[in-house]
Amino acid sequence: MPILFDIPEEVLDLIGDLLDNREVANIVLTCKHLLRRFSPLLWKSVILQVRPQKQLIPIDQLQARAQWVHSLQCRGSLPFEYYNVVFPTLSELTLESSPTRTNCNRTAQEYNWACLVRHNPTIKHVSLHCPNGLNRDTSEFWVALSTSLYNPKRLKVSGSGVHSFSTSDQELFWRAVSKFQEVDYGGSDQMGGGRHNRVDFRRLARLSYMSKDWLGNLYAQLSWFSRCHALTRLRWSHPSGYFPCDDFIELLKQATWPLLDDLALERVMHGDEDIAVAIRFMPPMKQFSLQAWSFGPLSFDDLRMRHFGTLRSLFLASCEGFTSRMALEVLQNCSLLEVFGARNIAVVDL
Repeated sequence: MPILFDIPEEVLDLIGDLLDNREVANIVLTCKHLLRRFSPLLWKSVILQVRPQKQLIPIDQLQARAQWVHSLQCRGSLPFEYYNVVFPTLSELTLESSPTRTNCNRTAQEYNWACLVRHNPTIKHVSLHCPNGLNRDTSEFWVALSTSLYNPKRLKVSGSGVHSFSTSDQELFWRAVSKFQEVDYGGSDQMGGGRHNRVDFRRLARLSYMSKDWLGNLYAQLSWFSRCHALTRLRWSHPSGYFPCDDFIELLKQATWPLLDDLALERVMHGDEDIAVAIRFMPPMKQFSLQAWSFGPLSFDDLRMRHFGTLRSLFLASCEGFTSRMALEVLQNCSLLEVFGARNIAVVDL
């Protein structure tokens, strides 16, 4: 097959990027040349999970090909030796707690997670999904995240089992959070005890914070946000019916987030005039999403004057006062707009 051997390696790499795992698995069966070239792609993303009637990847095979693994998912509890494998180029790690665990198993699993992180300091992106709870003592894991990684980029923590941590674990959690540039958190509010006040968050640039507690302290959350001066993105979600609009406006007037250009707010219950003031003092937005039932003409006027020239994504479908004529004006005058969500546009306005 002289023609195949003549294809530059860069071209083969581009072809490989377009193939899914099933297609790669078929290609490597055709000849030794393609087997050597494309085999690493089969190991680029690995999922480890103990399931009935399905064998876990043998540990010796995983160790022999560890240098090819860039993304690793660990679902549930695995044998201890799997957490001691060194993956030289691992950049993305996803951890999912076991569906049913005793307290003993929880402690062991979170210790194993810490071991895996310590063995692989090249990890940049960490995702932790806990549908059934974490152990009360998670200190080893948070310490590993905050001290072991060379260049952490993104941390995602989610799941109905993410409860409020103990006071000591909260401070370790916040220290881990401070090491990442992007944080996406969904779970119980972690503001109790004020441990976040002891940590410097100057590295944090993109933040999504979704508290699931009806009694979550929104003022404490806002106080934390105010210390993250480098934010370019803030997405704030909460089940509470009260949004601290006055305090938020004051922070905007003080230019607390001068680089902010992506903002999503929910359950803003204040009137049209207050919403207008907030929009007026926001930095020019590229992405803006708002859930505010009192959004009206005053808010829209400030939106037009302050943000029409920069908006690329606008979502106001949850604003009952955002009318069809307003939506049409957005489409006519936001020249950079790529994504738009509105309640409706009347045919008569078109």
